Amino acid sequence: MEDKNPDGGKFYFTRTYIAPRRHTIMVTRWNSYGWSKPEIANFLGKHSDGEPNFSPDGEYLFFSRACDIYWVDANILEILRIKTLGDSN
Repeated sequence: MEDKNPDGGKFYFTRTYIAPRRHTIMVTRWNSYGWSKPEIANFLGKHSDGEPNFSPDGEYLFFSRACDIYWVDANILEILRIKTLGDSN
């Protein structure tokens, strides 16, 4: 399962690892060179997460974890991305 955020600048998808069996939500970003190298979405913990989907209005990203459904405000994703980029400099 995968989903592109409403502005088209980010693409979220699930990567499945075989051993140990685990799902992780990955994100890639569009830039002047094309799509960036996928990285683990920065709002995730140590759990098996998958099936990312944006709400129709683009306000929330929904995902599954252990048969439950969670969501995160899309604005938080951007704040976390900026914080992560700032920490790596």
